[in-house]
Amino acid sequence: MIADIYRTRRAKTFLLLPRGTTLGGVPREILDGLGPAEFLNTRDLTDPLLSIDTTQSKSELGSQGFSVCEM
Repeated sequence: MIADIYRTRRAKTFLLLPRGTTLGGVPREILDGLGPAEFLNTRDLTDPLLSIDTTQSKSELGSQGFSVCEM
């Protein structure tokens, strides 16, 4: 799955959305808790070079349309 990754104001916390999806699908209370989201990049979450386990993020992207990833 390819995701757009947004940096948030919370330290080491990122918002992931399926590529091309707008922030409009993320509940307002989630965005309020994270602060303004700034586009960082687009990544393929199946890329073996990612150093984190993206299984939960991919599941959340498929089921709710967004994922909050803390690293």
